[in-house]
Amino acid sequence: APIVIMRTAEQSLYPPQEIHYWTRPGDVISKTAHGAGSDLLVERPFRTYESWTTSVLDWTHRIIRQYPLAYAAAMAKDAPGFFQALQAGGYATNAKYAEALKAKYSELSALV
Repeated sequence: APIVIMRTAEQSLYPPQEIHYWTRPGDVISKTAHGAGSDLLVERPFRTYESWTTSVLDWTHRIIRQYPLAYAAAMAKDAPGFFQALQAGGYATNAKYAEALKAKYSELSALV
């Protein structure tokens, strides 16, 4: 599938000198110490899709396969549980990912 390279801001629990898990040279653009961990600027490949629908279907299948607890929470209409299960499963590197999603969810829910 075609890809596009995008820069992402990520966080790691490890200090900069211990970050070795990127396999392609040049993936990590910068590593800055942040407490006991690191803030990273990374170039990552992302798949491209011929349509928004195909993208959403692929994401849905990924959630079902790789994050079954998050999927179960979503099916139970438990949004905070979904957010927490995604974070616990390693979906995002931001240690406050679940909190950020919950805040955005509350903000958007207030509009409806």
